[in-house]
Amino acid sequence: MPNCIPIIKAVTLKVGSLRQPVITKYQLAKLIFDLLADSDYQGQPLCTRKEFPVQNDFSRVLKELLDTGILTENRNFPSRSVFNIIGKESKSPGEIACIVDPFAYVSHLSAMDYHGLTDRLPKILYLTSLSSLEWSKAANEKMEQDFAIHINEYESSGFPKLQRIKISKIKVVFRILCHSIKLSIKGMTHEKTNQLRHGCGAQGVA
Repeated sequence: MPNCIPIIKAVTLKVGSLRQPVITKYQLAKLIFDLLADSDYQGQPLCTRKEFPVQNDFSRVLKELLDTGILTENRNFPSRSVFNIIGKESKSPGEIACIVDPFAYVSHLSAMDYHGLTDRLPKILYLTSLSSLEWSKAANEKMEQDFAIHINEYESSGFPKLQRIKISKIKVVFRILCHSIKLSIKGMTHEKTNQLRHGCGAQGVA
């Protein structure tokens, strides 16, 4: 296919354009799926004839990104669930936490620190998120929104689904303190957490 762009190059460019220090397995899967489903990157066709990707496509691209150092595993989280993006500096534990949990927000003293309302340097990152039942419901709704008419193709592709990632401790590069996490589980709806998210300025595929 003349003047086409390899999928690994397209993914690398797309990942490099994200304004966030880490990417979750689900976010990466969505990025790869969207590129392959569209069959182009910024108007340039991809070197593929597939209409929709399959599980091997995700595994192959992830392996290549890890082998080339574009991504590295973030050891603060379960194996192969969160990856550091090369050249992207971690700004704060709260930023990373809110990328990893799309339904969490920084709360209590941590929110005051983020907004400059306290001189105290918190050693604990306070997060509030959904209960397990509400989280699962919100995750299903988000996947339906993310893939719209292609949700059935995504679910049958074998690509990773949006699942809760355990957050216990986040060590941020170039920061002295390791922040332990205090997670508050509230019986709130997805809509309420969207209204209350503080310090969650991550942008990109999340």
